[in-house]
Amino acid sequence: FVSPDREYIEWPVADVDGLYEHWSRIFGRPAVLVARTFRIVPEDLIGLRGQYCLYLAREIVSPDEREVNLVVGNNDGYRIHVNGELVADVDEQIWWAPQNAAHAVHLRAGRNLVLLRLLKRGERLDFSLGIRNAQTTKTHHVLDWIVDLADGNPLAVS
Repeated sequence: FVSPDREYIEWPVADVDGLYEHWSRIFGRPAVLVARTFRIVPEDLIGLRGQYCLYLAREIVSPDEREVNLVVGNNDGYRIHVNGELVADVDEQIWWAPQNAAHAVHLRAGRNLVLLRLLKRGERLDFSLGIRNAQTTKTHHVLDWIVDLADGNPLAVS
């Protein structure tokens, strides 16, 4: 079984570059999960069955400093760090929906390292991650998808 209380690797200060090289050798190809939409499908990279813990790293490049919301769809537990800061630590098993939760995050100008730890304790792992702009008015929140961010080099840790 997989435990939400156990750290399977040193995280969030793990050697992302070293882990990438290590797992690329094991897989016999680059250990990269391509998310063609905002949904992460780990079965595209690994063929594991049963329970597991999946660690992912991504760099997001922002043209300026800003506050955003990371919008999460999940069906199992997850942990998110941004630039070394713990943003979310969620231990739940629920039905996936594209906007189960939103977490306020500060992005700095330039590169921002996002680290994810995802748990799969059921039949499948469903996880999605989107980034929305958060602007508060007196009566409601206005949320807009952010479209001016870029993918950084997933192997370069800043």
